[in-house]
Amino acid sequence: MLSMRCKIRVSASGVHLFDRVSGVNVLLDEVRVPAGQFSRAPRYLSIALTNACELRCFYCYAPKHAAALDRDRVLAWAVELDVAGCLGVGFGGGEPTAYRRFAQLCSEIAQSTSMAVTFTTHGHRLTPELVSSLRGAPVGQCGSRVGHYDGALLRPRSSRHSLR
Repeated sequence: MLSMRCKIRVSASGVHLFDRVSGVNVLLDEVRVPAGQFSRAPRYLSIALTNACELRCFYCYAPKHAAALDRDRVLAWAVELDVAGCLGVGFGGGEPTAYRRFAQLCSEIAQSTSMAVTFTTHGHRLTPELVSSLRGAPVGQCGSRVGHYDGALLRPRSSRHSLR
């Protein structure tokens, strides 16, 4: 039997039900919600944790100087956005797995909020240890990108992988 614990977000589009464990999204668009009851937060937030990345992909727009957000500030944002109705946070950058204690941050957000936690990575830092830590976080989805690496030009492409 499928068991879900849905987060509810209301907006001009209707009532949105989301289960971060299964990934099920249901939009009840026939339900009219008064404007005063709309969720105050964005549906989904994308955060560049760091600009650090060892690759130099020709199509990448991220600044090439090392900078990183404060972990406590990111966690506080996540808690505040969760209360205001945000369904999930996605990490990118630069390379999010280059962020110090990345798996720990994902775990803290997953434990402190009801939001989904996802990230996009080039994949070169995904060691068995990091993947194991992220599974325990729990991170719901990992997007990967392929590009310029070690002088070889690869056609850019994206894919999504579940860490479950």
